[in-house]
Amino acid sequence: MEALRERVEADIDRVLAPLFEALTATRAVVVGNGPSAYVDAVDDFPTRIVAVRELLDRAYDKPRSAVNVLTRDEFMDRVAEMEAEFVELDEQLAVAEGSSNSCGARPANLNRFPAAGRL
Repeated sequence: MEALRERVEADIDRVLAPLFEALTATRAVVVGNGPSAYVDAVDDFPTRIVAVRELLDRAYDKPRSAVNVLTRDEFMDRVAEMEAEFVELDEQLAVAEGSSNSCGARPANLNRFPAAGRL
């Protein structure tokens, strides 16, 4: 990995040149149809936006993907919160199943969680 980093740094202008070129990217479009049709160059904004994002990410050392990194304590707190939510849902489901009416309709309190099932 270090050898690759050294090669990139040694030729950084060539490595970054495509990104800078993409800042002014254009694309060809056909205007009209039939014998009078012609090809025209228009600004390629999607390509330009990708280049801007890449350059900003590299310049400001931003990660490639948005990943929420938690400490161990934050993770354990979130797990505890989720377990409490599951227990609450399970209790609501148990109450709802025990109070179904004679026509078999779902009780009103179960409709808050239409996809709820036993965990």
